[in-house]
Amino acid sequence: MWSKTTTAATVGALLARRGRRVLLIDLDAQQSLTRAFDYPPPRASLADVLDRRGSLFEAVAHIAERLDIVPAGNALGAAERALYDRSGPDTTLARLMQPVAGRYDVAVLDTGPRWDMLTRNALGAAAGVVIPMQPQGHDLAALADFLARVDDMRAINAGLAIVGIVPTFYDARLGHHADVLAALRNMGLNILTPIGRSVKVAEAATARRIVNDYVPDNPQALAYETLTTEILTMAKRPDVTINLKPKPTQLPLTKPASSKPPPTAPAAQPAAPTLASAQARSRTRQPRNADNPVRNAGIALRESELAELAGIAVTVRTIWV
Repeated sequence: MWSKTTTAATVGALLARRGRRVLLIDLDAQQSLTRAFDYPPPRASLADVLDRRGSLFEAVAHIAERLDIVPAGNALGAAERALYDRSGPDTTLARLMQPVAGRYDVAVLDTGPRWDMLTRNALGAAAGVVIPMQPQGHDLAALADFLARVDDMRAINAGLAIVGIVPTFYDARLGHHADVLAALRNMGLNILTPIGRSVKVAEAATARRIVNDYVPDNPQALAYETLTTEILTMAKRPDVTINLKPKPTQLPLTKPASSKPPPTAPAAQPAAPTLASAQARSRTRQPRNADNPVRNAGIALRESELAELAGIAVTVRTIWV
């Protein structure tokens, strides 16, 4: 699931380099974002803060200029379970973030691989959600379920918006990837810049660096730059939202009848891809070089389950209000 955390870490670091004061918060008990950078450990962790054994100020660690992080902590799982016994458990994080809000322009919240109280807290505190997903047909149904849950969270956080979908492990040569992206657009979803497969992205994550530092001219480093620009552009729009109900399939319009002999009929135009057609093609089309474990690393690291589509919640104080 490094694509989600890598996206959170990379976009957060690039936002800081563009002059935004950024706070990364790791809400994943697996601590993937916590381990994405090297930094002196703070006196407390998010687990301590949730367990009332420290303040958020004490849990902030400095990574680089304008870039800080709140690490998850080893006891985050236990702290998450304790939230269920609290009053207003869905808004605990939002309340805890209030004292530090004036210090930052953007907070990037990396959620875990389960739909739990931490994910609900991220959505309860966020202004918008970025959803990384692999362009596989069988992921679309899980995405629809997740979007419905996001819509439910608007009862708690009315301003919560979907910034867009980030296709990860994307390969433009694969027909079923193109079909899934077309189906997403047909559902009324905003598609952000895809992030392709690259062993250099994985190597950079292992080295606790973002790919833009590890291999600056890598195509995926350039893609992350473009993605960051898109997120900033969307963040300046107060009307960012999506239509959660899929649009009907758009078929070619037929021309009115004419007295002239009809011309030779052109080849039939395919209907716009739908959820069902994209899923079917994903099952039948196999990627090229299927025996190559590097080219197809995304197959082994699928994020098809609903909980793993939890995405990246983004809270913005000044550039998105």
